[in-house]
Amino acid sequence: MPTTFSDLTALVYGITKRPELVALTEAAVRTATLRAHHVDFFPRDRSSMVLTYTPPTSGSFADIAGVYTQAPLFRAPEFMQSEDATTQVATENLDWVTSFKDFYDEYNQVKQSVFTFIGETLKASLASATGRARLFYYANPTVTSVGFSSWIANLHPDEVAQWAAGIVWARTGNQEMANQAQEAVNMFKGDLVASYLMNKI
Repeated sequence: MPTTFSDLTALVYGITKRPELVALTEAAVRTATLRAHHVDFFPRDRSSMVLTYTPPTSGSFADIAGVYTQAPLFRAPEFMQSEDATTQVATENLDWVTSFKDFYDEYNQVKQSVFTFIGETLKASLASATGRARLFYYANPTVTSVGFSSWIANLHPDEVAQWAAGIVWARTGNQEMANQAQEAVNMFKGDLVASYLMNKI
């Protein structure tokens, strides 16, 4: 059964014995869940979406707006593919670069098949500007009380609750208990990486 937001808050109350700290506990559950997913870039957090845009009439740069609106849980890009607008067959793979300056080589020539973000806009240098692209990215979990969804919390509710309890203790001045919880959190981080971060063998 999926772990709900209420399940986690109940576990935290059981650990901290502070059921009166409702707002703080709920904030701690959200923070602990996000931090667990941010330990690394886990394959289970990958997602994808289709982007449509107007192919540029001159040059190879395409600006695609609205990515953060279409994917409100967007965390970080992985790579992108240009697709044929009719057949949806991939026509080009584009690599993520961290800065617009990486669009240019050492001779100041524009590279192709790269993309980055400038503010809210995805900017791509395309060899095949079809008007359709598929963005592969890492998504954050849903940490709202309604619709809460986290595969880490589903598999490790007690560990996430312990993490959240440590946050509650830290914010209420119980540093000794917070430090003990942090030791458990550090072990849990290692377990997450060892268990769910898939590397090539």
